[in-house]
Amino acid sequence: LMGVTGAKNPDGSKIITNMLKILHGGQVYEFPKDAPPIKDGDKLKTTPKIKDMEVKGNGMLLITCEAETVIDASKDESKVGKTVCVSEIGVVVMPGGFKV
Repeated sequence: LMGVTGAKNPDGSKIITNMLKILHGGQVYEFPKDAPPIKDGDKLKTTPKIKDMEVKGNGMLLITCEAETVIDASKDESKVGKTVCVSEIGVVVMPGGFKV
């Protein structure tokens, strides 16, 4: 969620100008059927990316992010690089908290 605070406009200025105006708009998780089980000692890595941004009619900015979590390190080398979860995250920024 806080990863979106680093998003920038084409001119290099930050999109989020006031972090106190950020709201968590919801989250959906998808666990691939062929995902290996996560075991004690496994290291996970999550990589987020912004999928969409839209200023709604009510003046709020809706940012849709996708985050993929993979096994980054494990005693079982065959699990490394395998996706264990994909999450879609909705971030809402209230008026006065962004500049696009």
